Amino acid sequence: MKLKWVLLITLLIISFSCKEDSEEPAYLDISSNELIFLPEGGQEYIAIKSNRDFSVESSATWCTTEINSSSENNLKISVTANETVGEKRTAEITITSDNISDKIVIGQFAVEPVLEVNSDEVFFNEKETLEFALEITTNVSLEFELPEWIIQQGNDGQKTYSFKAEALPEVGTSRSGNIIIKSANQNISKQVVVPVRQTNKDCVLRVASYNLWVNEASWPTRKDLVKYLIHNYDFDIFGTQEGTLKNHLTDITESGYGDYAYIGEGRDGGQDGEYSAIIYKVDRFEPLQTGNFWFSETPDIPSIGWDAAYNRICSWGKFRDIETGCEFYFFNSHFDNEGSTAKLESAKLLLSKMKLIAGDSPAFSTGDFNSKPTTTPIQTILNDGLLSDSYDLSEIAPYGSFGTFNGQSEDVSTKRIDYVFVTSQIKIKEYGVLNDRPNGQFPSDHDPVLIIAEF
Repeated sequence: MKLKWVLLITLLIISFSCKEDSEEPAYLDISSNELIFLPEGGQEYIAIKSNRDFSVESSATWCTTEINSSSENNLKISVTANETVGEKRTAEITITSDNISDKIVIGQFAVEPVLEVNSDEVFFNEKETLEFALEITTNVSLEFELPEWIIQQGNDGQKTYSFKAEALPEVGTSRSGNIIIKSANQNISKQVVVPVRQTNKDCVLRVASYNLWVNEASWPTRKDLVKYLIHNYDFDIFGTQEGTLKNHLTDITESGYGDYAYIGEGRDGGQDGEYSAIIYKVDRFEPLQTGNFWFSETPDIPSIGWDAAYNRICSWGKFRDIETGCEFYFFNSHFDNEGSTAKLESAKLLLSKMKLIAGDSPAFSTGDFNSKPTTTPIQTILNDGLLSDSYDLSEIAPYGSFGTFNGQSEDVSTKRIDYVFVTSQIKIKEYGVLNDRPNGQFPSDHDPVLIIAEF
C-alpha cells in the first residue's frame, strides 16, 4: 500500500512538471506604434494581441484609452481637440503584459495660425482723414511694427484695428512705409506686410467727353487725328460715344499710343453696337466697380425706351485715383437723337441712377445729350440740384467754340450738345472745347469737351 502511494505521488509530480514545461511563453503584439490626429481630435482603434492580461496607461490627460476585450480592435484611443495654435503635442501610451511592455506614440497637429488682412495696401488722403482701420482675421496674439508717423489707436475687441497718422509737414507731399503685422509668439513665424501711403495732394484730373463718330468708312483716316487730340491734351479719363469695339476702342487702347483701357458694353448687349465707353489711364486709375444701364422702361437689359430711335446706354464706373487715393464715380451717356420723351425720361433716369449708385460721392456725368442748354432735358438735370454744368463753373473763361457738334463744317459753332456735369465736391479750373483740325482735317463730327477738375 505504501508503495502504491509513492508511485501515485511520483506520477503527479511528473505530470505537473510536464505541464509547466509545455506552457506557451508570454507575447505582446501591437498593430501600430504611432498614431497622428488632426487638431480637432477624434478616436482611433488598434489591435493588441497577448496571451496574458495587459494594462494600458496614457501619459496625457487629453489622450484616454478604453479596452474592449470582445472587439478585434480592442483598444480605443480618444484624443480631445488641440486648441493650441502653432504647437504640436505628443503623448505616450504604455501597454504592459507580465514583464513585457510596448509603447504607442500619439501625435496631434496644432491649430494652424491664421493671419489675414482685408487690405493689400492702405492709401489715404489726409485732406479727408488722418485715421484708417484694418480688418484682421487671426487666432494669434498680435504685435505691430509701424512707421514712426503712425500710431495704433485701438481694437474693437474683434477684427477692427484703428490707426492714426500724423499730418504731413508740407502741403502737396506724400510719404510711404510698411505696417508689419505679426504674431507676438516668437515661435509662430506668421506675418503680413501692408504698404501704407499718405498724401495731402488734391485730385486734379483732365476729364473729357468725346463723340468719336461711328462712321467706320472714315475711321482709318481719322483715328490718328483723334489719338493726337487725346495725347496732345493729355486726357486722364474721358467718356466716349458712338465708338465700336472693332474699330474705335481697340485702336485707342491697343495701338501703342499710351496706356489706356476702357470699361463699358455695347448698347445692343455684350460687344454689339455702339459703346458709351469710359476710357482711362491704367497707370493713374483703378476701377473699383463698373456697370451699365439702358435709357428705357427696362434699364437692366438692352432695350429701346419711350419714343427713341435706338437703344441708348449709360456706362458707369467707380474709380480710385492712384496718385491721391481719391475715389469718384464716372457716368457716361448717349441720349437719343430723335425722341423728345426719351430725352426727358433719360435725364430723369440718369439722375435717379446716379443718386442710387454714387450717393454723396464725387461724380462726373459726361455725354452727348443731343440737347441744347435751354432744352427741357438739360434744364431737368440742372434744376434737380445734383449736377452742375462745368461750363458755368470754370474759374477762367471757357475757351474754344460754344458749340460742340461741328457736323464736319466750320459754319456750325452754336450747337452745344456735349457736356461734362459734376457734383458739388468738384471744382472746375478750366473748361474748353477743342477745335483742333490737324492737317486741316476733322477728327470727328463733334469736338471734345475738356475740363480740368479738382477735388
